[in-house]
Amino acid sequence: MQEREVYDMALKGELDLSREDVLDIHYGSRGAGQFFTPDPAAELLAGLAEIQPHETVLDPAAGLGNLMLPALKYTDKVKGIELLWDTAQLASHYLDLDITRADALEAEWPECDVILMNPPFGKFNGKPDWYPFKGQGKKEVAFLHLAMKRAKRRVVAIVPNSLLANRNDIPIRKYLLEKHGVLASISLPPKTFWKSRREINKWKWPVTGTHTGILVIDVERPPGDYNVFMCSPENVDDLPEVLCHWHKHREKTQATQKRRCLRHNRACLLIERDIQEHVRGI
Repeated sequence: MQEREVYDMALKGELDLSREDVLDIHYGSRGAGQFFTPDPAAELLAGLAEIQPHETVLDPAAGLGNLMLPALKYTDKVKGIELLWDTAQLASHYLDLDITRADALEAEWPECDVILMNPPFGKFNGKPDWYPFKGQGKKEVAFLHLAMKRAKRRVVAIVPNSLLANRNDIPIRKYLLEKHGVLASISLPPKTFWKSRREINKWKWPVTGTHTGILVIDVERPPGDYNVFMCSPENVDDLPEVLCHWHKHREKTQATQKRRCLRHNRACLLIERDIQEHVRGI
């Protein structure tokens, strides 16, 4: 049977496929240029989001749901948007995921508390009118801009490292730092997406050497002088350890904030006492 025939049967729901089968079939027939998030990185993004059971999670560049699946461990309210019809069809039918087929840069995003995403990278042929920066425009920046507006609490996104370092992207970084609370900047290992390389049924999963990182942004938190968590793991196998360090960092940060709050409350009480004594003296 030809690869295309297998793919067409899969789209019609005529095959009994596991998740691995779905990935293999998709990459074999359609996967050029698509780089889905490997499981270790996906688990890390979901952990960094600190998802609560009552929260709704959205992936606006869902692909085959690689970020949606770990999010379902924390909440059952997980939704996705995917541009490509066949990709969305496979994920919806075989993985039982709630994915809407639409162009996320044009469609209305559903209400959500947390956004997890690994958006497409690259320049626009014609950027949207609402794009907030000068120049040709970048897709990943457009997704970030929309995510800041749509998420109620947190955005965790994979971005190219160039976005965090290039001189031309200074306005973008300034926008992020001035408008929102950046909690973490994590550089992913160079071979993160090489983990997707396999050869099954003579179909090779694509790989990319693009250096990427993770941004964790607290949307509801105002910008300020935060203790930003930064990390550069050398290997993909180290990513679970990164999450452990993140939890320790958060515990330490929250303890510091609690102490500051107690000092502030104590100072307020002292001021109130002094005012009352002054009034009584009058």
